[in-house]
Amino acid sequence: MKIDYKKIIISTVLWTFTFILLFSAIFLIVMIFAFPKNLGDFFYSIGSNRFASGLYYRVYEKEDNIYYCYKSLSIEIGLENEEKIIKYYEDFVSDENYSDFMQQLQEHNEKQNVTLLAKSTLLNENNFLTNQYIGALIDNGQIDKAYNVALNCFKDYNSFTFKNQGVYALYQFNELSNYNDLYSMPEGYSLNLIESLQDYFEKSFDLFNEKKSSDNELDKAYLISLGNRIIQVGQNTNAFYSNHNETNLISTNKECMNEVNNVIKEIL
Repeated sequence: MKIDYKKIIISTVLWTFTFILLFSAIFLIVMIFAFPKNLGDFFYSIGSNRFASGLYYRVYEKEDNIYYCYKSLSIEIGLENEEKIIKYYEDFVSDENYSDFMQQLQEHNEKQNVTLLAKSTLLNENNFLTNQYIGALIDNGQIDKAYNVALNCFKDYNSFTFKNQGVYALYQFNELSNYNDLYSMPEGYSLNLIESLQDYFEKSFDLFNEKKSSDNELDKAYLISLGNRIIQVGQNTNAFYSNHNETNLISTNKECMNEVNNVIKEIL
């Protein structure tokens, strides 16, 4: 009987290929369930961030290690995945270790060996993450929820300090009708919104002047961060004032903002 070598070769190749696929699938499943951190690190190292994020979140669920929730959240922010940003942020801030983690993160960022400008952007991670969350809520159509979060974050602005500058997100609602009435008096506020913003602007400017002569490099980074916040709030208030003919306040705020900007330029 004539042996069909071609058929044998094709059959062998197909069985080998099937075995490789089956082995790879089993190996991947084992890695996902048994070693999600290692697999997440691998995918992250090759730029497959979407896979890495899911695997890091699995580590968080498995080990209850808030660092991996933070890592997943940070990746999803980079991917601009609104639904995952919302889910991971809410899990992140509701974790019992959230406050301790954020304190440790701030201390870590304070020690980063980067330029002053770069460090100034790292020193208020809470502000960055919360603004990303609020932006994701807005993009996802949950504007009421986003607005309430922004209001709640700002209502205690009197407790903001030089090194704990709090969260300011109201600027995200400047162009949203029904959410930009700064004459309103939200629950928990002692002044209406525009009065609160102006009060915060002036107090922040006083704090800036108090700290601007410091020679400490870390203080300079915090000063840049505070200065950028002052300019942002000043721009927001002046945009509102321009629609209500408050020319004197606009002029005063601009002078303060110019002074802040000049100090920042000198530092940099």
